[in-house]
Amino acid sequence: AVHPSYDQIRQLRFTRACLLEALRLHPSVPEDIKFAVRTGTLPDGSVIPAGCRLLYSPYVVNRSKAFWGADAEDFRPSRWLELDSMPSPYSYLSFNAGPRICLGQRLAEIEGVYVLAGLLARFKFSQVQPGSKVGYIFSTTLPMKEGLLVTVAERE
Repeated sequence: AVHPSYDQIRQLRFTRACLLEALRLHPSVPEDIKFAVRTGTLPDGSVIPAGCRLLYSPYVVNRSKAFWGADAEDFRPSRWLELDSMPSPYSYLSFNAGPRICLGQRLAEIEGVYVLAGLLARFKFSQVQPGSKVGYIFSTTLPMKEGLLVTVAERE
């Protein structure tokens, strides 16, 4: 449906898996800095002293073979359908984690599935140069270096 209902969106499990996989590999915020307001300990035992700046990279963590397996670099939406439960927010950092986790994550996922379902029901998308590599400019957000040339045609 071009305008799916909430109940229809909930049934679009593969569409949601595609959205989550795209966000895993291409997080909108590829790296971030946090400041420790008090001394803390990371799960691996590392002590973070108060006042310390901690740089972390959702881009790197979301591609970690330790969390995502040997095919961590591959776009494979079915991995989300194979999970018994959602991964820890600390191994899927597209929406941050801990006290700073995105409060709008579920709404963003619903909106993303709604937009994807609507666009894909109405249009066909083709990459102008199939197989061409997509590069990024690392900054606060993750813009494409050269953009992504596609043709869009209305479905009949």
